[in-house]
Amino acid sequence: MFVYWIYDAAIFGVLHPVSEVLVNASLLFNLISAFITGFVWTSWTIGVLILLYLLFPLIHRYIRNLPAALTLLVASILMARGWSFFVINYGELTGYLTPDQMNYVWNFGFLQNLPMFVYGVVTYRLISDYFIKMNQKARHMAIFSVHYVIFISLCRLTYRTFAEHPLGNENLSGYLFFPAYIRLGIEAF
Repeated sequence: MFVYWIYDAAIFGVLHPVSEVLVNASLLFNLISAFITGFVWTSWTIGVLILLYLLFPLIHRYIRNLPAALTLLVASILMARGWSFFVINYGELTGYLTPDQMNYVWNFGFLQNLPMFVYGVVTYRLISDYFIKMNQKARHMAIFSVHYVIFISLCRLTYRTFAEHPLGNENLSGYLFFPAYIRLGIEAF
């Protein structure tokens, strides 16, 4: 981080304040809108992973079956939708965000991306509680069908529409190829 602090000052003429350096050093910068992406390149990913690692013991302790995982998924989708609504409609109006921060906070906000993590929890519960008991052919078909429906629904609920998503049609191709990815993943299962 020190290297990037010097690099930004020398190359870009940006001197990050001590508060930003401390927030980045804590790896909790994704919780503060002004520093949401961090100043070290790819630090957003590391920051999100740290938050997930902090949450995981709670999730592991209390989400012990599929109904609990699905409840958490619905709750995380509602939180993501609420966060999106706040950011889009009131973020700049309330002074919480500057116009430059709107897209960053909407795209990179932890709550906006939490449903994708919880989707993995649902996947784990499905496999460990139900799919493991099926024969291989039925298991492959069930995994493919359930994952496809949940993933597309999750994408549609989390993001407004494909066309309005910041990555637009680039993401659409990823969603369309999702069945192939799932098929490759379950071949080993």
